[in-house]
Amino acid sequence: MMLAYIAEKATGKHFSELVTQYIKIPAGLDSMHIYNPKNKTIESYPVKGLRGDYSIIPDHQLNHIYGDKSVFINCLELFKIYKAFRKGLIINQQFMEQMLSKQIKAKENQYYGFGIRTTLLDNGEQWHYHNG
Repeated sequence: MMLAYIAEKATGKHFSELVTQYIKIPAGLDSMHIYNPKNKTIESYPVKGLRGDYSIIPDHQLNHIYGDKSVFINCLELFKIYKAFRKGLIINQQFMEQMLSKQIKAKENQYYGFGIRTTLLDNGEQWHYHNG
């Protein structure tokens, strides 16, 4: 949230414009968009957040924060983002290495970096992921 706010102030552009310019266009994404409560209510979206008991999570004011939540994308375009990251279309190799670096140990064999979690598997592989 703070990074989105800083980026908006530094560039004079809305967060959705920045996402479009630096992520959506370079990665070739068609359906990705940033939720704007002025244009559409969260209840009108076809996807819903679910709790563990499968009850729908109602709208909350924190759903309206840019930079944390508010990004909608389908699973095919998530794969496009992955490929764009691997090709260096979204960030360069130096920043990719920093993003994937292990900064804080969360628990045994699990680390948190700059927005990305890393799990070290027993076979030596590393899994990089984000829960959001």
